Amino acid sequence: MSGASEMSAGAGGAARDVGAAGASAGVGGPSAAAGGVGGSAGVGGPSAAAGAAGASAGVGAPLFDAEVFFDATTGPVRLSHPECVAFDADGNAWCGGDRGEIYRIAADGSAIEQVASTGGFVLGVALDGQGFLYACDLAERALFRVELASGAIERFADAGGAMATPNFAVVDPGRGCLYLSDSRAIAEPGVAIWRVALDGGDAEPWHPGPLDFANGMALSADGDALYVAETWARRIVRVPIAADGSAGAAEPVVETPGALPDGIALDADGRLYIACYEPSRVYRHDPRGGVAGEVGGGVARSVAGGGAGGVARSEPGGGARGVAPSKPGGGARGEARSAAGGGTGRGVAPSEPGGGAGLELLLDDPTAHVLCHPTNCAFRGEELFVANLGRWHLSRAAVGAAGLELPGQRSG
Repeated sequence: MSGASEMSAGAGGAARDVGAAGASAGVGGPSAAAGGVGGSAGVGGPSAAAGAAGASAGVGAPLFDAEVFFDATTGPVRLSHPECVAFDADGNAWCGGDRGEIYRIAADGSAIEQVASTGGFVLGVALDGQGFLYACDLAERALFRVELASGAIERFADAGGAMATPNFAVVDPGRGCLYLSDSRAIAEPGVAIWRVALDGGDAEPWHPGPLDFANGMALSADGDALYVAETWARRIVRVPIAADGSAGAAEPVVETPGALPDGIALDADGRLYIACYEPSRVYRHDPRGGVAGEVGGGVARSVAGGGAGGVARSEPGGGARGVAPSKPGGGARGEARSAAGGGTGRGVAPSEPGGGAGLELLLDDPTAHVLCHPTNCAFRGEELFVANLGRWHLSRAAVGAAGLELPGQRSG
């Protein structure tokens, strides 16, 4: 079956500044601590409360500017808190929504279409270059497969109910499989990464864990390793892939102190791009060692100067489908705990210095206008696109490097 196939014109990159009206949409209004930044900030300038969580938090100024690529806060088809973004061979963006939507956004950002629905809550998506999209569903605890041409959708894999939080999928065409992260806390028993056969959906444990909330992933260009964001450990690890396809022991690559890594992407030179859920930042790291100088003064801004949503949330609590709860383990995938602590003894401290050895700060938005709880990220050419779980838009930035081409981006 396929979902609604209704087309809706998008904002084409012109973000709407709805100011404090964001509160009525379940995102939480600007708190006193946030200084009501929705008004004139609008360009990613630090609010009074952002303070040490801003560009001066021990990591230098961001190198690049970000802008809103596509905004669908209103309209017949809304981009409902996207957690993911992936591109096909024609440059169209594919995203999921928090009510199970599978969206296609035109390459030029002119329109959005809901192609299918899982009926749950879509996290990561991946394309295989053979006409199929794979969607990880939090609520259904399963992996779905969508035929791009028809929108037909099927429940593809669920490991017999053993999956806890299917989060992100990476296609490995050379081995005829995909890797699926299953997000669990360090003390929670269970498989950290599954291996799913593309020719039938059979799922088998691949990496037994423990990993402290395995999240976004990226396959190295040579196919010999899988990079994994270990969110609660605040680090990226590398899992070697043996000649027989089995997983080796996870090797630490880089830490992100004071920041929660969520999504990762690779450029053609093998550098890692790390989207952090909190604070709203994107870092770059070269696993081969060494970083460029921290220069420039980029900020996150909207094309229209207003910022989609225009609401910086510093207060704990509800928000978009529980995006930033203050209680341990709550909210969207239990991924946003209170700023002061809670949960598995790993208190989130967004105002800590977020430098980390070997990290470049590429993008930073302390007001959460253009980057708002960034999750997965993906390249199209030399532009990096970021999904924002806390908003209704995709962001992008030209980062001066070509992305590693993924299977879904190859034609034929």
